[in-house]
Amino acid sequence: MIDQETPCIKQELEAGLRAYLGRPARITDLERRPQEASSHPIDRMRVTLDSGERLRMLFKRPRPGDKLYGNEREVLIYQRLLAGRRFSAPALYASVYDKPRGIYWLFLEDVGELTLKHGEREDWLAAVRWLARMHAAYLGREDELQALGCLHEHGPDYYHLITATVRDYLRQAGTRHALARFDSLMGRYDTLIAFLVRQPRTLLHGDIMSKNLMLQ
Repeated sequence: MIDQETPCIKQELEAGLRAYLGRPARITDLERRPQEASSHPIDRMRVTLDSGERLRMLFKRPRPGDKLYGNEREVLIYQRLLAGRRFSAPALYASVYDKPRGIYWLFLEDVGELTLKHGEREDWLAAVRWLARMHAAYLGREDELQALGCLHEHGPDYYHLITATVRDYLRQAGTRHALARFDSLMGRYDTLIAFLVRQPRTLLHGDIMSKNLMLQ
């Protein structure tokens, strides 16, 4: 894929690769193939360097402005928390967080297409152990997490915003029975929120489902 965006992509990626590899890196060939399995634009890329080295990577562009999640902050999370393959994250080859231009780019190591939903029992157990290690890493270290300045905090406003969003979806879909059922289930919701916000703060994955956990 060649378009007017490609020269800028190559420039940003070369700058990131120089820092990642610790040496000059010039891209001699770049192939892009759009993917359809994400809520954000993702291309699979094959990058060839002047050294002959070939890298497979994902080019992800988180869409900004979502009031619930702040999608563009994913770039900052990789820069400040997950760099160096921390918590088994894919390698971060390059990234751009440019608010004035509205550009939020991630160039990540491509670890393949297998997710946990393709896994066996041992893979699921390994995933649970990995999640436990990650969730335990910052237990009792809330100040360090807040200092990162890029993580969404799950407080009462967060939980109320989720329910308001779901209710609006049900209303738009015209599902009166489902909407009435939903409202009937919300009677104890404030009690549940109060319980959740009393728990110790730590780092959470935030969107755990089998398709979001990759097998390496």
